[in-house]
Amino acid sequence: MLALLKVRLRNGHNYSSGPAATRFERLVIPLVFLCVLLLFPWPLSAESTTSSITQSSNDGDAKNDDAPDRENSLSQAKSFLKDGKQFLDDRLYLEAADFFEMVLQNENAKELWPEATLLTGKANLLAARAIDSAELRRKSIEVLEAFRSSFADSPLMDEAIFLCAMAEFEGGNSYDAEPLFAEVLAKFPESRRAPEAEYYSGRILETTMKYIEAQKRFYRVIEYYRRPADKVEDATFRLAKISVLLSKPSLAIKWYILACRRNPTRCLMDADVLFYRASAYMKAKEYEDAAKHFQRFVNLFPEDARYDDALLMLASSFDAQKETSAAEAVLELVSKSSNPEPRVEGLMRLAALKMKSGEDFAEEGASALYKQVIKESPFSNQAMLASLRLSKMMLKKRDFKGGLSYIDWFFDSFDKSSFTNEALDMRNALILGLIETHLAQEESFDAAVTFEERKDDLRGESSLSQARFLAAQAYYGLMGYSRCASLLGAVDDRYLSTEKRRRKRLLLALHRYFEGDNDDKSASALEKLTVGKEGEITLESGCRLFDLLMKQKKPAEAARQYDKLPSGYSDTRFLLSIDFRAGALLFDQKQFELAAKAYGRYIEMNRRRRQLASPPPSESGVGGDQKPAVDLDCSSPLVTGSFIERARCAAALGKEKEAIKLLDQVISKCTSSPLVYRACYLLGEYRAKAGNTDEAIELLKRCEKINEYEEIWKDAQSLLLADIEVKKRLLDISKWWLDEPE
Repeated sequence: MLALLKVRLRNGHNYSSGPAATRFERLVIPLVFLCVLLLFPWPLSAESTTSSITQSSNDGDAKNDDAPDRENSLSQAKSFLKDGKQFLDDRLYLEAADFFEMVLQNENAKELWPEATLLTGKANLLAARAIDSAELRRKSIEVLEAFRSSFADSPLMDEAIFLCAMAEFEGGNSYDAEPLFAEVLAKFPESRRAPEAEYYSGRILETTMKYIEAQKRFYRVIEYYRRPADKVEDATFRLAKISVLLSKPSLAIKWYILACRRNPTRCLMDADVLFYRASAYMKAKEYEDAAKHFQRFVNLFPEDARYDDALLMLASSFDAQKETSAAEAVLELVSKSSNPEPRVEGLMRLAALKMKSGEDFAEEGASALYKQVIKESPFSNQAMLASLRLSKMMLKKRDFKGGLSYIDWFFDSFDKSSFTNEALDMRNALILGLIETHLAQEESFDAAVTFEERKDDLRGESSLSQARFLAAQAYYGLMGYSRCASLLGAVDDRYLSTEKRRRKRLLLALHRYFEGDNDDKSASALEKLTVGKEGEITLESGCRLFDLLMKQKKPAEAARQYDKLPSGYSDTRFLLSIDFRAGALLFDQKQFELAAKAYGRYIEMNRRRRQLASPPPSESGVGGDQKPAVDLDCSSPLVTGSFIERARCAAALGKEKEAIKLLDQVISKCTSSPLVYRACYLLGEYRAKAGNTDEAIELLKRCEKINEYEEIWKDAQSLLLADIEVKKRLLDISKWWLDEPE
């Protein structure tokens, strides 16, 4: 009754009205309260309760002579215990604790102390749970620990250990709670608390990611104990979640179906259930069901920490169903998230989605997204992947410099453990592509410099051999023949195609030729390369062999080699003026018809080169009225000379009219060329022979200074060779380049 009075005073009850305010309460309770205050010394705290229990357990069996008083005191203690239990059932936990502490202060009620102590700890635990009080939870643990030390043989020990474990568990101290739950299961396997101890042990194992062990605990709760109902239900949901985490989606779906039969509301409204059930469908590739559950999750729980993850998986489920527009819309939403990690992941996936279309504008959009990823999160895994993808895109577009800028950033920014074979191969391909591009654009110096600067970045003997081969061609173009030969000596033929192997042999032969080591060996090597399927290597080898035979002053062999050359166009053929020089050679051998054909071929090649060099007509019409290039190119002494020599061949073949026509073109169009005097002299001679004496005399008057230019024609014939000699005299820039190691 004292406790009832204290409760009503706390709650501000009006004792003059209401169903509980009986006349008895109004008259008797104050008197009882006064008597109790006089008769009993009331405890001040839980600490005093604990100490009194410990102290009393050590006392002897002292007896009180006043037996009736003891009986009354025991009866009153039982009444307090009963009232405390009633308050406990009514969820008035602090009031219940007060009653139980009254029992513990009664020296004549020691037989009730074990139960009262246990109930005090329980009441404090329930109160702590209700108002989330760490202080009350601590008091509960102290009282329950006092019970365990004072009443070791009590039949209530399983309850005390379990409640102590629950207090530790709810206080977030799973480390201390786990052995207590294990103690309940080990010492009291048939206790009514055993199912709950099994359940909470599973909860702790689940928290520490010991999923297999946790799974066993939850199985036992469901299959062995089958109680309590709420724990069986929750264990079913948790087994489903664990199955998802263990990558067993089919099993997880079955568990969720079973759990949802028990509690359909939780399946529709619980964030954890929606998220992991959707994940199970996703892993099982049941994308339609996954999308349905993820959509419900994001609609109901926008503040959940897994919101962005759910959006990402929702986008993946749409993508798997070929709903590209829906997937893009979701990823656009993720890319605007305030959380950096999912935002960057959203940008990456959005870029990958755009790349699937294969359209140029989509690739440009993806490129912009990858660059944004690198800008926003430069040292993340996504940025690492973005840099590789950007490099790959630029490699595909042959933007080797741009690709190298990103692949270099990748290697400078991340740890060596991140350097995959794909990244190394990407850098190799970009470096080789850049060198090849310089060679194709006749930028030999840039190709050589690129090789020297980047050769240490190349990985793998295959890439090194190919790079050395390309660099050798660059040095050959720079007339660094020693460096060229050194690089070719370090090239492993296993990594070269058949055509490149032949190119290697050609360059080595030309090295000997230009360095003057052994012309006979060079000629032998070049002759072997002229045999086989007609192609660039075959044609160039034939041209170089002709050039070498001319250098060795073997006109007959040179003429035979010229006769073997195919008539197709070739830069090498034009560069060496093969046809012009062959015309002069054949003319000396009095093979005038063949000589005329050779000069005609040179003129045709010159015309083709000028057409290739001129810009094509544009869509706007600029250049559209451009006329084809004419045969006579007065700016080229060799073309002008070819016209003159064709006239000489025609005259030698008795075709004076054709000869006169050719010379007339030179005299009328090439007035500023020094060779016009030679044409003038020959035309006068041919007209005199034809009986046109007056015209011949007129021409001779115009050619009165012919003696001043008699050496011009001889000079014109050797212009190309003179040009080559000048180039040879250039500074040998290869002095500062190091040879490749053998």
